[in-house]
Amino acid sequence: MRISQISGVITSVCMVIAGRPAAAAPTPAVATAGVATAPAVAGEEDGEAKQLYSARKYPEAAVAFERLWTATKTSKYLFNAAMARELAGHESHAYLLLRRYLAATDLQPEEAERARGRVEALQRRAAAVRIVIVPEGAAPAGLVITLERVPSGSIHDAGRVPVEVSGELLAALAVPEIPGSFDMYLEAGPWTIAAAAEGRSAAKQEVKVSGGQAQIALAMPPLAPPPAMVTANFAPPEAVAAGVDVTLTRD
Repeated sequence: MRISQISGVITSVCMVIAGRPAAAAPTPAVATAGVATAPAVAGEEDGEAKQLYSARKYPEAAVAFERLWTATKTSKYLFNAAMARELAGHESHAYLLLRRYLAATDLQPEEAERARGRVEALQRRAAAVRIVIVPEGAAPAGLVITLERVPSGSIHDAGRVPVEVSGELLAALAVPEIPGSFDMYLEAGPWTIAAAAEGRSAAKQEVKVSGGQAQIALAMPPLAPPPAMVTANFAPPEAVAAGVDVTLTRD
C-alpha cells in the first residue's frame, strides 16, 4: 500500500471506528461497541490487542483481534481485525474479514454502512478474481479455498498468513446462477490458490494477479471410490466344487 493510501485509510478509520474526528494520537482507536465478552477475555486479551494496535504493530494486533473473535464471536473484533489487516497492507485478508463482519446479525445500520464503505474502498484497490471449480456444477461438499500471498520482498509480507474461505463466507462470495464459481478481490502480486473438498482431488495453482479481472479454473475431479472387499456365498456348496465362473461388473 502506498503511503498516501495508508494515510487515507487512517483518516477514514478514525471516522469509521470512533465516530468522531481523530484525536491527537497518530493511530485510530479501535471499536468499542458490541456485546461484552467474558471477563477473562475482555480483560487481558482485549487490552493486549488494543495496545498492539496503538503501537502500530498491526499484524500482531490483527492476530489478537482474530483470536478474540474466535473465542467470543463478538462482531467488533472482526471489524478491528480488518482495520489492523488493512493498515498492515493485507488488504485481501481485510476484505474477507469485513465480508464475514457484514454477515453478522447484531450490527447497527451505521456499523454496516461503515463496513460497506471499507469493502468498496478495498475493491477499488484490488483485482477482481473469479475462481471456478471444474468440472462445472454445484460446489462440492465441504469445499475450502485457501488463499496465500507468495512473499515478494514487500514491506507488507510480514505477518501474512494463509486465509481459508469456507462455509457461510464462501457461500456469500458465490456467483449467482453460476454454481461452483466464487468472486474474490486480491492484491496485485503472486498468489497460491488451493482448494480441497470431500470426494474430490485437491487442486493448487500459482497465479500472478494484476489489475483488471481474471478467472482461475481449479480442476477437482471426483476421486475414485476406495477398493472394497466383496464376499460371495454360493449354495449349494457343491456348485463351487463343480466350477463357477464369477463376473464382476462396475457401474
